[in-house]
Amino acid sequence: MKIDFSNKTVIVSGGTRGIGAALVKLFFNCNAQVIATGAHLEAIEKLNAKSEDRIKYLHLDFASNQSVKACISNIVKLDQIDVLINNAGVNKIDSIDKIEEDDWDWINHVNLRGPF
Repeated sequence: MKIDFSNKTVIVSGGTRGIGAALVKLFFNCNAQVIATGAHLEAIEKLNAKSEDRIKYLHLDFASNQSVKACISNIVKLDQIDVLINNAGVNKIDSIDKIEEDDWDWINHVNLRGPF
């Protein structure tokens, strides 16, 4: 069974790799207009250069308030948003007793404050 997302707009944060990239492909294959975000500007530029008409990549670094505001200024121009998937997230793998306070703050800023 295939679900048809024609005339629907889907936003996927963290949509440039891993699970997010798979979600972008899935919704694209279901005929959606897909807006994908990612934190790495160079990757965004490369993906936009080779992407299909119904996929647009936007730079969004949840650790930067300026980046969030710039991305929002693009998103509010859309006629509609039908699906929003908050997939972006970061982690610094280490045991809790070894993680630095700056890393802890970064993880929480991106994963908790960013979507807020």
